[in-house]
Amino acid sequence: MRDATIEMGMGHKVFSAIALSSILPFLVIAYLVQAYLMVVGDATPTLKVLVVPALLVGAVLSMVAGGCLTWEIGQQAAAPARGGDDVVVGMVGTLEQQAGEIRSLATRLDNAYRELELANARLRRFSLKDDVTELYNRKFFLVRLDEEISRYRRFGHPVSVVLCDVDGFKRVNEALGHEGGDERLREFARLLAVESRDINVMARYGGDEFAILLVETAKAGALAYAERLREAVAANRFADDGHLTASFGVASLPDDQAAAGDILRGAARALEGAKVEGNRVGSLSVPARSTGAA
Repeated sequence: MRDATIEMGMGHKVFSAIALSSILPFLVIAYLVQAYLMVVGDATPTLKVLVVPALLVGAVLSMVAGGCLTWEIGQQAAAPARGGDDVVVGMVGTLEQQAGEIRSLATRLDNAYRELELANARLRRFSLKDDVTELYNRKFFLVRLDEEISRYRRFGHPVSVVLCDVDGFKRVNEALGHEGGDERLREFARLLAVESRDINVMARYGGDEFAILLVETAKAGALAYAERLREAVAANRFADDGHLTASFGVASLPDDQAAAGDILRGAARALEGAKVEGNRVGSLSVPARSTGAA
């Protein structure tokens, strides 16, 4: 109903604008008639004086009125278009705002995912590493040992284990305190890493005891490696200007089948024999030996 009323009002305005604009030709005709009368001389003086101004004023008023109506019609016709433009602009703005919110959400999700990945990596690291020495922990060492023993059983590749224990570490803890003792262990672990290959698996087995898994290494190579470590530890001057010595036990497959297949237990028995005197390298089949105490 409202649209019909608007359309009817627009029709009346259009009609009025056309009618007012149409007056102009009639006024022109009337002017021509008046001019003709003046020429022929039949018009009265009053008619000659008043007709021209009246024609001019009427023409101007008609043109102004028609122009105003036409302008109003144009404004009303453009209003819906402007309203439509406003709607379109509003929709575009809303879409841009939503797109910005989606991008912001995607960025937050991406950052959260990266933080989760870093947290998982830290958890994996903490679950595999020893807090003090940053070597592998006992759990990881045992998993890798099982894998290498399985490879030995399938393919016959040699594998060796070296256990080492810091001699008299209890006295070090009593003298330096636990923090000083931990610093000694960290430096001891760094020394082991320097003297080892990357493929060796070094772990803190517990307390002041360390375990080293030697991949693709037979008994002779494991003994030579353990002796090199013993000498490096005995010759090292630690940060507090102190010295340490360590004892080592070596067991290998296939050389030490007498260990009933338990290579780790064989290395522990060899270590017990070496610790009797300290600063020694021992194995199941070779007496504990040393090139000399530090």
